[in-house]
Amino acid sequence: MNRKMLSLILAFFIIAGIVTPSIGVEKGNKEILDSNKTSQLVVGKTTKAEVRALFGEPNNIKAMNDGWERWIYSYAKVKMFGARQSQSGGLGLIFDDKGILQRMSTSK
Repeated sequence: MNRKMLSLILAFFIIAGIVTPSIGVEKGNKEILDSNKTSQLVVGKTTKAEVRALFGEPNNIKAMNDGWERWIYSYAKVKMFGARQSQSGGLGLIFDDKGILQRMSTSK
């Protein structure tokens, strides 16, 4: 096989994504996967300010009818080429009208 043909085959594989270096998409806050940080959240004690200090701004804040708020943090990472991998998680928090954490749920 001559060099020109080998170059064309290599170019095809690169374009097809077979030999492409890892390319991925990452969105959200990876810190929510850190159990050292999530273990610092204490229902009935942790404040909104403390949560913001740990995780930053949530992806979504929803005001509830009773003056309470629901905060949602999420994270997703998907590797598109090469060995396909994904990682994701979610953290849902509900604060009372005084800004104190009342409920939380996590998913990984």
